[in-house]
Amino acid sequence: MKADLSSTAEEGIDRLKAMLYDVIFLDVVMPGMDGYTACKRIRQIPNYKNVPIVLLTSKSSSFDKLKGALAGCDTYLVKPINHNNFEDVLKKHFKPKGAKDDNK
Repeated sequence: MKADLSSTAEEGIDRLKAMLYDVIFLDVVMPGMDGYTACKRIRQIPNYKNVPIVLLTSKSSSFDKLKGALAGCDTYLVKPINHNNFEDVLKKHFKPKGAKDDNK
């Protein structure tokens, strides 16, 4: 398993154009572009229309969760993140290479 980190959404989006990732984790509050806007922009990239996007944030209101869903995120995790919740998200969105898909 390999992970890359970006310090801004703009830098992260540039990386997406060079490599295909299996899952994307975005913080909502970042320097420059916020996670909601970044999520919307990522969904416009053809190779990333169906790649799982997980938004991480301390914003826990229903409005914020709705805003995340409308931006195109698959999962909205509120910080501090519970270890079990994070593990559940990984199991839901990240399948090891070569693993059979039970949905077929």
